[in-house]
Amino acid sequence: MKYISSSLSLMLLAALAGLAQSDFKRFAGAGGFNLGTGNPVRNEYPILLRLTEGGVVKNEIRLPMSAAAADQTVVEDGPRMRVGDPLRPSDARVYVSGEESSFVSTAFRQVSLPGQKAILIQQQGGFEHIKREHRLYAGQKGKLVLVWSASEGAGPTWSAADIVDADGDGTDEIILYQGFAHPSAAETLSVTAFAWNAAQDGLSRRWRLFRGPGSLRRAVVARGAY
Repeated sequence: MKYISSSLSLMLLAALAGLAQSDFKRFAGAGGFNLGTGNPVRNEYPILLRLTEGGVVKNEIRLPMSAAAADQTVVEDGPRMRVGDPLRPSDARVYVSGEESSFVSTAFRQVSLPGQKAILIQQQGGFEHIKREHRLYAGQKGKLVLVWSASEGAGPTWSAADIVDADGDGTDEIILYQGFAHPSAAETLSVTAFAWNAAQDGLSRRWRLFRGPGSLRRAVVARGAY
């Protein structure tokens, strides 16, 4: 009887695992990272990030913003979504759902870090005051580890994150653009570079390339310093 009971328990667990697999609707992925939507919660579909190795799911996390639908529409318009360098066309694919207050977009790009694979996720949501979240996850020992993040503050702010190998050492840095559109003054802009810091097991600020009022073109001149 104990054997039968154990067998039934294993079968039930296997069935539940299979159900969980089917509830994940993948819409993008690369390098062992997979993005998909899960079961709806109060009319919203959580956007999930999975780490897989050899086809086996090792870890799963829920991203901050949820989608309005299980199916995502692909938009190849990185600049409009502020993906990458604001002045250089981006080939990033953006996955969107909803409209106006329910609008959410998600973009992902692979990042090269020392001895590990990583993925930079950008989410954007809102209507009148659009806000963005930037999160860099690394796959470490079968776990998704948040090694860097940036978000926008209150008011008319915007941000964008670019991926570059600024010093040519084969490891990527993250260039973060942060702007604030003053209603009655010049727009302010800061451009900051973040690089891998082994002592912190994450990214830390390496350079503040530009900060102050002015246009994006002045920021590009500042970027040329490195």
